[in-house]
Amino acid sequence: MSNATHSEFLAAKEATGEDVSLLRVLRGGMEDPLARWTRIREKHGDVSRYRFGLDDSHFVTHPEGARRVLQDNAGNYTKEHPSYALLARLVGNGLLTSEGSFWLRQRRLAQPAFHRDRIAAMAAQMVKAAIDLAGEWEPRVGSGRPFPMLEDMSGLTLRIVADALFGTGLPARASSVREAWDVLGRQMAERFSRRRLIPPILPTAYDRAFRHARWTLFDIVDGIVAEKRARGRDSAPDLLSMLMSARDEETGAFRVARVFAGGCAAHGR
Repeated sequence: MSNATHSEFLAAKEATGEDVSLLRVLRGGMEDPLARWTRIREKHGDVSRYRFGLDDSHFVTHPEGARRVLQDNAGNYTKEHPSYALLARLVGNGLLTSEGSFWLRQRRLAQPAFHRDRIAAMAAQMVKAAIDLAGEWEPRVGSGRPFPMLEDMSGLTLRIVADALFGTGLPARASSVREAWDVLGRQMAERFSRRRLIPPILPTAYDRAFRHARWTLFDIVDGIVAEKRARGRDSAPDLLSMLMSARDEETGAFRVARVFAGGCAAHGR
């Protein structure tokens, strides 16, 4: 089904793009993603196709196209893609990876936590964190010596997530979180690009590293949730606290684990 008008339907054309052979994928052929997507956008337009091995993907770059996919005609699209399957191994069947009626139920549970005032407060925290980091960069920029931004940007993300989501700077956990997320982020990119579709269950050092990093993150989140439950109403009004207070309208049960990560905290690993 589609809500395209008759004129839009007649004007539609098959998207063009680029192919990366399965042999190149299996050999670990890699390319700078920014250069690749920029080239495809410039050559093939606002909607293009990208075949990676045996999978076809479409690249939508115009804001109106994103609005059509995510809002106006969202029912026409699913999350049945290898990238979401890989992400689900990390976060479970939560708000990020679920879809359909189950996703809608989770979204309604989380809705109070995303009130306009709450979003504005989180935006202020994000701006402050960015300004603080920019202040740290100024003397380094003045020195004229190059420095890697990836670690700083990862630290910025960690600070924003910690402040907005958990209501804590995670001072004693920051290094563990960063190390675990570095392993997971790197492996998820490698597993997808090289089509390592087997779950990380093998007794190899590579798979053990993934499992250990995942357990580390879940243990930290479990600890934060336990601390907030122990404090009760004295807990800070952060996003996680609001999600923990969300109740299922049908059962009356608290549903933080399903809303937040689909597998962490109350639902175990």
